[in-house]
Amino acid sequence: FTVTNASCCETTAESYYIACLEGGTVCGNRSEYVFFDGVHPTRRVYEAISSKAFLSDLTGEVYPFNVMKLANLTSGSKVGGSVLESRAWESFGKNV
Repeated sequence: FTVTNASCCETTAESYYIACLEGGTVCGNRSEYVFFDGVHPTRRVYEAISSKAFLSDLTGEVYPFNVMKLANLTSGSKVGGSVLESRAWESFGKNV
């Protein structure tokens, strides 16, 4: 991310810099921004968070285990190798 202290869309003091201004400008490259408006993260942030939740083995990020391991515990069928896993790994490598 290159922009961490501003929103992608134009906000105003009138909305306490939270909501996007109707008809206001929107950034050209949303993936460079952490926030789309004053409170909502961009898609890239959500992809990074969900990839970590699904794949990470670091106890500082997921505890006691990641979502993939949880799914394998509760479903009885192996989740690994699925389309979901490959998309998560792709996003994980791209955004972290």
